[in-house]
Amino acid sequence: VILSLYTRLFQRAGFHPLVADDGRKGLDLIITEKPAVAVVDFKLPLLSGIDVCRKVRERDDCKDVSLIIFTADEEKETKENALQAGADAVVVKSPEASEVVETVFRHLRSKK
Repeated sequence: VILSLYTRLFQRAGFHPLVADDGRKGLDLIITEKPAVAVVDFKLPLLSGIDVCRKVRERDDCKDVSLIIFTADEEKETKENALQAGADAVVVKSPEASEVVETVFRHLRSKK
């Protein structure tokens, strides 16, 4: 349900999101497609969002991909761990769902 909600949110903002339902598939999509920005959920089956960030950052061919960790965890340690793993930003899930889309727009503008 959450995946389809955010997929529609990004589509309404003009994006064509690629989605995966676990960390392994998400990592494979990032490696294959090399998007300008990837929003990665913190808690994913098979491979966590933190692990996805680490593995993407190990690859020279993915160094230009901006990684945004999306989490319900508001702990400072979670944010620090995500940034140390290579995330460019951390967005905490909130009732204001558009914050993650705004963060993606910000990262796209900074690439220009």
